[in-house]
Amino acid sequence: GHKVGYCMLDSASNNTTAIFELQPLLESRFGADAVLIGPGERRLRCFGHGLNLGAKDMIFGHNLQAIESQSFNLDDEKAQEEEFLRWRKAGATGKGHNLVIFIKGSDQRQAAFRKVQMEMCHWDHSIMPPLNNKAHWNTVLLMINALLNCREPIELYINISLSGKTMDKKDKARLERCRLDENEWEELIQLHALLYEFWELTMKMQGSVAKQILRESSDLIDVTVYGKPGVKLVHKPITPIHTAAFTSEDGALFNVLPAFDKILSSLEEAKKKHVENSYFATCINLAWSKMDDYYQKTDISKVYLVASVLDPRVKMCYFEKSWKKEWLEGARDKLDKYWEDFTIAMKVDACRNAGESSDCEMLESQNSDTTFGSWREADDKGFENQSEWEKYLEAGRVRDHKAFSVWRWWIAHQDEYPILSQIALEVLAIPAMSTEVERVFSGYFIELPLINHRTKLTLTPLRSRLLPDAVEAVEVCVALHKKKLFVKGE
Repeated sequence: GHKVGYCMLDSASNNTTAIFELQPLLESRFGADAVLIGPGERRLRCFGHGLNLGAKDMIFGHNLQAIESQSFNLDDEKAQEEEFLRWRKAGATGKGHNLVIFIKGSDQRQAAFRKVQMEMCHWDHSIMPPLNNKAHWNTVLLMINALLNCREPIELYINISLSGKTMDKKDKARLERCRLDENEWEELIQLHALLYEFWELTMKMQGSVAKQILRESSDLIDVTVYGKPGVKLVHKPITPIHTAAFTSEDGALFNVLPAFDKILSSLEEAKKKHVENSYFATCINLAWSKMDDYYQKTDISKVYLVASVLDPRVKMCYFEKSWKKEWLEGARDKLDKYWEDFTIAMKVDACRNAGESSDCEMLESQNSDTTFGSWREADDKGFENQSEWEKYLEAGRVRDHKAFSVWRWWIAHQDEYPILSQIALEVLAIPAMSTEVERVFSGYFIELPLINHRTKLTLTPLRSRLLPDAVEAVEVCVALHKKKLFVKGE
């Protein structure tokens, strides 16, 4: 019971309720050994979900609720028109969304659009912009990126279609309403630049789930980021993704506070830049407010600051340079309080000084009254009691390099920081996002020669009465199988 750590959850309020319900369950099972879990210290919020909500506010502004209440019965012509008008409220993004739906609306339109790319633009392959959806993160960025990359063939396709005789008047009228003017194209460019920062943070900070993302996003490896020649949406790793060497600490909790600083700084610069564009400025303000709200909530739990400070490349120096003086008030108290809580919970002797070892003491028979060795005497300052925190923070930061590993650094410095290294290794196990554990329960990945797809095989209409423990056991076994952790018997 004392080993229960932190709960990385999305922003749904029922997750907070779950934390309240977890405490009596722990107490009933472990009694006095049960750790105290509350929605403050132990309830962490998935950084990826926060990014997604901030990005939605920036894209749709005050129209978010109207956009997300879209109808799923679009067979009726009236419903299609209502959906079309609903997306029109989303500015340039809404127009782009309606344009993609229009082109994908028939095989003939798709063929005509591809023909323009191949025969008039002389591309070696054609591109069909993907349609965004609210279920998956970053799909608006993928759609806008494709629209911007296809701007020339899109404008040619619209001009040819409107001037030709193959399209009826009703379709021409709808296509005309999908045409983006110069200002709207510029808005998409500016929005794309901001969304790309959300994309980078989301992709990098999903942790070891990156292996699966790369497998599922292999079609994006060849897609160029608009405005960044030579840069691809998904970078193919040098180390093969199926090897054990393909690991990353980008998804660790110690990156969350600096990542928040980075995205908020970008939004603040964008606010200054787009003052004259009232609609876009409002959307940016909403995104900044959302991200700032989640940033403030990190202050509820000490572990965010502790994790960042325990990155030897960051320490307190980063915060002293990046934060306002009033933000630093109480920071050291948080570090000391976390130390106290940890040593009590883990029953660790916190009295021993950093680097102190009983193996280094002389035996009594070795003591001598002679002056031999007197040159080893250090000054009095060296014998002052110094906590591990003090020694660690005063040592200065470690220079960053490509192959640096925080985990390996703390393993190598366990003797120097016996307690702090335990704290660091515990905290390093906390992910920045909940994506990996969510994917464990999102279905089994089936690999067939010609088919590569996901499907949920556990809970079906024919197996709807399975108890939670049975479902959990099945999904855990599936996850272990995916990671090749099952060993075949002889």
